Amino acid sequence: MGYDVAILAVLELAEHEVRRWKRRRVDAASFDDWPAPLTTEHGTVATTTQILRRVSQHLQKEGFVFELRQDTARFELRAVIPEHVLVTVGADLVAAFRLAINHGGTARVDVVGFRSSSLAVGFFFSPMGAHIRPLSGVEARALERSRPFRWLERAMSGQRDLPKPFPKSWVRRSSVRPPSSRSPRVRRKARPPSSDAAYDVVLSGELTFSDAGDGRTWDGMKASLGLLPVNPFAQSGVKPKELPPFKLWRLFELGLAMFAFDGAKRASVTGVLPAKQLGTWGPTLLATFFSAAGYGAKGHLWMLSPSGTPRGVIVDVAGNEAKLRMAKVADHEAAQSDERHQEAVATFGRHLAKY
Repeated sequence: MGYDVAILAVLELAEHEVRRWKRRRVDAASFDDWPAPLTTEHGTVATTTQILRRVSQHLQKEGFVFELRQDTARFELRAVIPEHVLVTVGADLVAAFRLAINHGGTARVDVVGFRSSSLAVGFFFSPMGAHIRPLSGVEARALERSRPFRWLERAMSGQRDLPKPFPKSWVRRSSVRPPSSRSPRVRRKARPPSSDAAYDVVLSGELTFSDAGDGRTWDGMKASLGLLPVNPFAQSGVKPKELPPFKLWRLFELGLAMFAFDGAKRASVTGVLPAKQLGTWGPTLLATFFSAAGYGAKGHLWMLSPSGTPRGVIVDVAGNEAKLRMAKVADHEAAQSDERHQEAVATFGRHLAKY
């Protein structure tokens, strides 16, 4: 008797690369690092659109679940795939997401056993390269508790209607609302919490550069912690990392966040930092956004606790000036209706104790 697996994937590109990615030809056999049971023996060379439609047709014919959503330049896939389909088209499907690398984007694909199989593999693709590794038991259990996985369980149990057949536009669009903007108001310096006050935070932020050259320069410059007026996440014995923004892809490989930069004028981050990672990565992210003021950027970074007593830190960037301040109750209330913040919770919240 064969087994079934759940595939959860997310891909993010610059908007101008979306059409090119859809039309790009996929050849899984051009890569030689596929872990078992993925194989290219039955693979075909086809466009991304053709590959996704082929997988959808396979699954719908056999009564399995396949849903693909597009929100501008962000794509999310959730599906339940039987063993024989995984072996036949699994490598082609993952390869389609792997091609995000060729378009300056990022993608993550998790393949985890559904109800019976112990298979658990993670694929992490970014401009820094491809990273493929087995998922730990903790990571696999976190996926099984995630909202997308639970949605698949309900769909396979008949507790909700199955998605509509693959439409001609090849994706179902979710609603797109412009992210909320925030201008700096509070001008007092932030007061750091005590060094032992580590807590989970949800990350959401975006930057827009007026000049593409300034954006590219910023992406390659190391963000010094000396730029910060204070380090609100200082922890005894923990040394923060001083890295240029493009090195923040490492957060993505840890499964904690997605850092996107279109190579010119727009950068964004969505994700989480568990308390144990806060002292290492929190100051790095603050310094990264704080330094953007020197390159003519506008935007913000929210680092807010997901529950309980409202806590957190905010960086506001505007007018060649950056302000670091402690979050207030009003900021937490605003986050509940902010699309990027809610996206971070939905995608990465499984890494936090609350979820």
